[in-house]
Amino acid sequence: MSTISPVPKVEGRWRSLSSFGVALVMDGVEGGVVTTLFPMIRSALGLSLSSLGLLTGIGRFIGVIFGPFWVWVARRWSRKGVLVLFTGFWGVWAFAAGLSQNFTQLVIFTTIMAAGNAGGTPLIMEIISDLFDDGARGRAIGVLYGLNALGVGVLTPALAVLSEVENGWRIGFFIAGGVSVLSGVLIQLFFTDPGLGATEPLMSALTAEQRNENAKLTWAKAASILRVPTFLIIMGYRVLCGHLVVLAFLVVFLVDVYGFSTLKASSVVPVYALGYFAGTILGGFLTDSLHRRWPRTGRIGLFQGSVFTIALVGYFATQLDWSLPLIMVFFALLAVFQGMQGPVNRPIVMSVMLPELRGAAFAIWLSIFEALVAGVYLLAFGYFGDAYGLRVVFLWMVVITTVLNGIFLTLLYRPYLRDSQKVQDVLAARAGVR
Repeated sequence: MSTISPVPKVEGRWRSLSSFGVALVMDGVEGGVVTTLFPMIRSALGLSLSSLGLLTGIGRFIGVIFGPFWVWVARRWSRKGVLVLFTGFWGVWAFAAGLSQNFTQLVIFTTIMAAGNAGGTPLIMEIISDLFDDGARGRAIGVLYGLNALGVGVLTPALAVLSEVENGWRIGFFIAGGVSVLSGVLIQLFFTDPGLGATEPLMSALTAEQRNENAKLTWAKAASILRVPTFLIIMGYRVLCGHLVVLAFLVVFLVDVYGFSTLKASSVVPVYALGYFAGTILGGFLTDSLHRRWPRTGRIGLFQGSVFTIALVGYFATQLDWSLPLIMVFFALLAVFQGMQGPVNRPIVMSVMLPELRGAAFAIWLSIFEALVAGVYLLAFGYFGDAYGLRVVFLWMVVITTVLNGIFLTLLYRPYLRDSQKVQDVLAARAGVR
């Protein structure tokens, strides 16, 4: 029988995490150029509101193909190499988007941008599970998404200022491209791949050959992901996540419903970002703390409670008329509970998947399933917003669907502990531990 010793903390893990934060900021900035400056793009290229749904939604759909593809490439080549090249230096396509002369060109270049960026989040989530053990992953993900929120919160007002500049939306894409290239440089300099399963104590007794053998991803292993009840419930939760696209339509919502200028409406975004930042940090610490105190129900209870609160605050934020300061307060509160989602649900998925399956699981969840769902919501927001107005759309797709989602998450309590224990049993069997 093998002897299992505690796994030491991965050296430089917070430094690596910081470089990932810049990569996620890049994704947010590229999307922010479209959402924040869409009133300007709409005027310059003669577009309708539904065009915003198309521009933001098509990137989600292209991720269905390229998200899993980059995970596959990373497993056969290098996780670091894929992140540096396709999350970082792929930003040159943002420069091309800034030179677009018509809507067709803009769609083509933003789609190519999305194809390269699609693998970033699944790979980063997999790597976080190798940098941080189960008791620290909530905080790590909270810090990661907090950095993203701060970066987007700082850069979005800067982008909004460009609405007062002729062809400012083009400059916005150039800025996004520069941030993307910077993220590639930082990942190259500061990230060292710790290897698959580096923080799993039960893998410490395995030889390098055994680790490599277990790391092989086969079709049979990939298919097993879809037989994990907890994972299927998490994917079902995503079907009812209309609140995911609030930020994409926030500025346009305030412009169309309240008649604010683009610059004035954009002033809500940094407040929203600060709320999101607070939610990610708070959610990360609460997740780890509640999980240690109540491993059976802590994470799930926080998850479900935050979802119900999103629906409640979302109603006050989008369905009643307020002055601008109160609008900022309600959207900041909404963002707090939205920010809690990642630090709670990502560790849940990590704990019910074997190390070699985590990247594939996040690719299926985030790059395929969530991309399809978010793409549908983005298109629906645009088309139904044209037909019925954004306030009605926010009621149905943010408030009502989120209430249903909170009820749906009740299904998680029973299978979660069983699925996470199965992972530990398999790792123990591999290590020869009874």
